[in-house]
Amino acid sequence: MLRVRTYGGIGLAIMNLERIWQRLNPFSCPYKPYQVIKMPVKTGEYKGFPTISLLKDEQDTRPFTFGLGKAKLIMANIEEIKKFVEKNEKQ
Repeated sequence: MLRVRTYGGIGLAIMNLERIWQRLNPFSCPYKPYQVIKMPVKTGEYKGFPTISLLKDEQDTRPFTFGLGKAKLIMANIEEIKKFVEKNEKQ
C-alpha cells in the first residue's frame, strides 16, 4: 500500500488512489469498486491535526492517510472521481 505525503498535494493523492485501485483488481468484481469495497478506517493525528487512514485490510502496515484538507477536496469532487474510475477501469 502507498502512503500519501502531505507536502505532495492532491496530485500525489490522486496518483496513489489510481495505484490503490489497480492493486484492488476491479475486474474480479462484477460491481463498481467504489460501491463494493469497504476498507477498514482509522482516525488519528499528525502534528496536532486530525487524519484518516484507509486500510486495505486490518493487517495493512502502509495505509492511505490524509488530513481534513484533502478529505474536503475529495468530498467536493467525489462525483468527478467516480466518473474518472468508471471511465478508466475498462482500460
